[in-house]
Amino acid sequence: MSGTGVNIQNPKLKITVQKTNSITRPEFVDSKKAVKNERSEDNDNYYMTYTFDQLNGGAKLTFPMPFKFLESANKGDTVTIKEELFDENGGLIDSATKTYVANKKTYTYNESSVSAHTPDHLKQLIDSSKPAKNNTLFVYPVNDYTDSDKTKEDGEGTQISTYFSFTLKDTTVRDPNTTYVAPKNIKWEIKLPEGVELANNNNFTYDPATRTATRMINSPGLGNGSWVSYDELSYWQQADLIFKNKKYNEVINIEAKFTLNAGLENEQKITR
Repeated sequence: MSGTGVNIQNPKLKITVQKTNSITRPEFVDSKKAVKNERSEDNDNYYMTYTFDQLNGGAKLTFPMPFKFLESANKGDTVTIKEELFDENGGLIDSATKTYVANKKTYTYNESSVSAHTPDHLKQLIDSSKPAKNNTLFVYPVNDYTDSDKTKEDGEGTQISTYFSFTLKDTTVRDPNTTYVAPKNIKWEIKLPEGVELANNNNFTYDPATRTATRMINSPGLGNGSWVSYDELSYWQQADLIFKNKKYNEVINIEAKFTLNAGLENEQKITR
């Protein structure tokens, strides 16, 4: 309120918040200066009405009305707030409106990675100028038979736990102001070369004709970062593999495919 000598008797301040499917219910607060605090609503709006015995020139009042855009809100959704000041006879003295626009930031899985449980000191970077993610040769020690009675093939029956991750690239901490959008599904397809088998199914379905292990998860959540995903936020799947009749120092390549929304119109292959 401004103006020398202004004295408004029994005014009302009415705050109107538009009802939409994009926001939470506004958390109106009471005013200690008001003689009456009234909350109401109809099909279209939430209302908060403050009644005062008088308002004088120079008075300054602030009324919070916190609300949040819901996770389900879309970027560009709006909500309009209106303030109206009435005299004791219901005459409009002043009004103002403000429209808030949702600026939604979203993320979903956009990259993949592969790792294995082998001794750290034996891991080797394929390209020393690049980070370890998808640039590591995993080395596993096996028993070395040196006596003349050796009857076992090199590396026969060696079991290694491997990890295949859908990841958020370069993201290690959740942003509270960003919404994770779960894909409808995620799908792993791991093609095993001759001499490599699943030690247990780990919930994979295996097709011996194509030597492909497949698993699909519907509506996957967002996991935390861990060493198996190079600390990036991820959803990972473990596959325990047995290596049979493999020679020492043999490099074994395993092909893995990662798919978002498999079988749907928005299907997307995730690359490393």
